[in-house]
Amino acid sequence: LILSVIAPDMLNEIAADGVTASFSVFFVIYLVVVLNYVVYYTVCEKLFRGYTLGKIITGTRAIRQDGAELSLKDAFLRSLSRLVPFEIFSGFNTLTWHDSWTNTMVIKAR
Repeated sequence: LILSVIAPDMLNEIAADGVTASFSVFFVIYLVVVLNYVVYYTVCEKLFRGYTLGKIITGTRAIRQDGAELSLKDAFLRSLSRLVPFEIFSGFNTLTWHDSWTNTMVIKAR
C-alpha cells in the first residue's frame, strides 16, 4: 500500500518486468526500512527524553555523557551510527560504538 503511494510507476514496472525489477523492489524496501529505523529511534529518543520502547521495558534511558538530555542532533547521530555493519558486536564492550561516537550513554532510569 505504502509503495503504491510512494512509487506507483515502479509497481507498474514490476508487473511488466517480473524478475528483472526485483532488485529495484529490494532497494526501495531497504531504503524505506532504513528511513523508518532512523526516524523511529531519532523521534523516540528525542521526544521521549531518551526512551524507546525497548528502553522502557528494560528500565533504561539514553543521555549525554555530561548528564544532559539528548539533543535532536545526538538522537539522530545515535540512530545513524547504529547502521554501521557489525555495530551489534560492540555491545560486548562497556560502551557501544553508537554511544562512544556520539558521547552518549545508557543508564538505569530512576
